[in-house]
Amino acid sequence: GKVSIVRDNKVVGEFSQAAQIPEGYLLRCEDKCAIQLDDVGIEVEPKTLFSVNQRTNRHQLTVQHGTIYYSLTPSSQPLQLDTPMERATIGSAQPNGENVNGYVRAAEDATEIGVLGGGALEVEMGADRRSVFSGNKLTIAAADARKAPSGVKTVGNLGLEKSYTVEAIDTNTNDRLGQVFSDGGRG
Repeated sequence: GKVSIVRDNKVVGEFSQAAQIPEGYLLRCEDKCAIQLDDVGIEVEPKTLFSVNQRTNRHQLTVQHGTIYYSLTPSSQPLQLDTPMERATIGSAQPNGENVNGYVRAAEDATEIGVLGGGALEVEMGADRRSVFSGNKLTIAAADARKAPSGVKTVGNLGLEKSYTVEAIDTNTNDRLGQVFSDGGRG
């Protein structure tokens, strides 16, 4: 399928075959697309707006909106996830096989980091650290300060309240998301 290169909300180029990922631009897959980094396999859902940058000591994955699936090994470099709601780092994958398969879904008011199978991920958000196990997702969402549960904290000087919850991935969603890796995905 076609991949659009986006800058300042305008399409400035496109490609439809294997190519180097242009740095400094957002990409939008018009159909599903796959990216293979040295130690991370990535599959992108259609219409997801994202960028990927390989750094010396980490991979940086920016997701403006949409869903990206990834497959990590114990030797994978940390994966830094930047979304409109949160900056988080997957510092380590703890597989019970070869790979841990997960996803990040970003929207304006919430971010999900889920583990579809294969083990657990250690997710760091600033000074907070959470383990997310197979079949679970970490949801980071804007919270109403008046109804704030105990897992809510104020972030930076913006006064934005966020809530962090770990819960089971919906069975129907897990089945649908899991197809990415069983239908020829890089995982």
